[in-house]
Amino acid sequence: MIKFENFKKVLLDNGVASSRVDLMAEAVAKIHEALFYMDAVQRENFFEAFGGVCELADDFGKAEGLNRFKRRPHIPQDPIAWHVDPNERY
Repeated sequence: MIKFENFKKVLLDNGVASSRVDLMAEAVAKIHEALFYMDAVQRENFFEAFGGVCELADDFGKAEGLNRFKRRPHIPQDPIAWHVDPNERY
């Protein structure tokens, strides 16, 4: 079983109690795994609702040499920006 030693060190270095490090590392690993198995649309929807989780999962991935997640920049757009005629079909 993977022990997540690198991420545990990150947690310890940031003041997490040593008695909680194992449980926290395992919890973040489960979040990272769940995000990995989501398709891109699900992941973006999740990150829209819980944006800070992206950074947490990326920190875990970086520490453990695993996948990191890229968020698309949110660019608000008018839904009819490409169509002059509101009756035009897409």
